[in-house]
Amino acid sequence: MERTYSEQETQEFYNARQELLKSGLDLDEEGAAHNVKVIDDHFSANPTAPVTVAAIKAFVEMHKGELIFRSLTQTEYDQLYVRFTQAGYNEAHRDLVGAFIKHRGLKVDGDNLLHNWNLIVRWCLENNQSVNEQNLGKALGNILNSPHGQNLRFEPHKPIKDWDAVRNQPPSKPDETTPTYISAGAHPDSWVKPLDGHLKQWRDNMQKPSQSVEAKKLRLLFEVLRAMSIEPKRDRCSRRPEPGDGS
Repeated sequence: MERTYSEQETQEFYNARQELLKSGLDLDEEGAAHNVKVIDDHFSANPTAPVTVAAIKAFVEMHKGELIFRSLTQTEYDQLYVRFTQAGYNEAHRDLVGAFIKHRGLKVDGDNLLHNWNLIVRWCLENNQSVNEQNLGKALGNILNSPHGQNLRFEPHKPIKDWDAVRNQPPSKPDETTPTYISAGAHPDSWVKPLDGHLKQWRDNMQKPSQSVEAKKLRLLFEVLRAMSIEPKRDRCSRRPEPGDGS
């Protein structure tokens, strides 16, 4: 039979609520409906039992196994979120902090998100800093440089690739998925225009061996031969007359 509570008894439930929240009893989230039903069933089944803060707390203590409790981190978040909303912030600000935590490489799985959220938001509230992107970065920097920095929970760093092992691996064989590269301008969709006209002639000339370089090489060869007293053979028709030649 459902029990009808007096105004005084209803006030006792309200007063007990704050104490029970501190103990971690879930009265706001997924387990709230279950817990309220367990407590209400007890007092409804015992209509003469006094409804006081002490009696409610005693029942909860004796029946912990039947009730749903939030973790210490979740309980801390519940209390901090009350201060957060009282300071004029809403769910959009709450989610802004969550996104900041994720983008900075902090853990966001399970209670880790709430743990990191609690540290950053508490710093903002205690230092009268508005909750915005700039101040969140300031909060993170100050926490890292304080004893609380070791309490921040970061995602593990990705392992650094062992380049020595990669270097020693045999080269991979080309397969059908290997892309084929073509020279600039060869592809019909290429924006690179092929060289033509004077530019092409200048490019081709630059790729030819320089005649001045070849001349220097030939002159150096003659000097070496002369030093060795070896006269190179010349075509008789092209032989230059030397002093002492006959008519």
